[in-house]
Amino acid sequence: MTKAQQYIIISIVVLSGLVFWLSQLKPELELPSAIGDPLELVVVKDLSEFKSDFYQTLANLLNTDIGPSPQTEMMLNIIEIDNKKFTGILQRHHNILIISKSQNFSIQIKKDVFAKDQTVILLACRSIQDLDLHKVKIRQLNDSIKSVEIDRLISQIKKKNNKNLSNKISQNHQISILVPNGFFLAHDDTNLTWIRRETPKLSQGIFIANISKELQEQFFKEPSNVIDSLIKDHVSGPLLGSYMITERSATVKKDSILVSGLPMIKHQSLWRIKNDFMGGIYMCYVLSEAINREPIFIYTYLYSPGEEKKTSLIQLEAIVHTMSLFKNRS
Repeated sequence: MTKAQQYIIISIVVLSGLVFWLSQLKPELELPSAIGDPLELVVVKDLSEFKSDFYQTLANLLNTDIGPSPQTEMMLNIIEIDNKKFTGILQRHHNILIISKSQNFSIQIKKDVFAKDQTVILLACRSIQDLDLHKVKIRQLNDSIKSVEIDRLISQIKKKNNKNLSNKISQNHQISILVPNGFFLAHDDTNLTWIRRETPKLSQGIFIANISKELQEQFFKEPSNVIDSLIKDHVSGPLLGSYMITERSATVKKDSILVSGLPMIKHQSLWRIKNDFMGGIYMCYVLSEAINREPIFIYTYLYSPGEEKKTSLIQLEAIVHTMSLFKNRS
């Protein structure tokens, strides 16, 4: 064996050992997985720079209610932590807002700082007056956090989804939509599919219907009439002759949104059971523009008396946001 061959063998052995050593270190270098409940926000306070009234003002700007609901409920669960105690497991929360003192106002959003699948918001400002001057940007963080949570839920749905229900919806409506495990088929025909999820504490439901362009136009003018006409024959109450209808006296929150790039009108308001005392929240989605296929109507509802509604609502929103359209039926 020549010296050149010996050097090559030694180099291979050393390189192999180095690769093995680095592979052993890799797990220690990887970030841990983020933890925490959906819509939970950890606010890291610097009490040496800002007083309690600053953080109260910030919390009021950050947190909005979930919209029309039987009881007022705020979107975020805010947990305040002194920056001196912000260590260990607290750094692994999904959503973190860190406050710092600066002469210039700024908001930065960073991913995976202390943990995987984590969103860290860095808010720098000079005083409580800065909060008022930039309140629109601060309020927009509420929507940003909600959007991040919906994306997280979509990732979970992709890992565990009911392919049979997704296939059924595809056949009936020429759309792709992912359905989490736990939902079951309550009704289906070529024009309407109703899926449900039932637990001891809540009921979630989704209606998907093919509607005519005329009914789509009617929805823009009289949405409650259209919703009632599509759902009342399917959702019965516990009493004979009782059925689901929209609560005409309730406030309606209207939004223009994009779902997989498609412009849609979204309504959130309240439903009730005619001839009974049950009720809850619904969200309804209809395409806002004419496209070269029959329109789609999606109606989601939640019944969870005495329970928080926000997490269950964004679960339904996440399902809707997995939707994409196929071409029109041949």
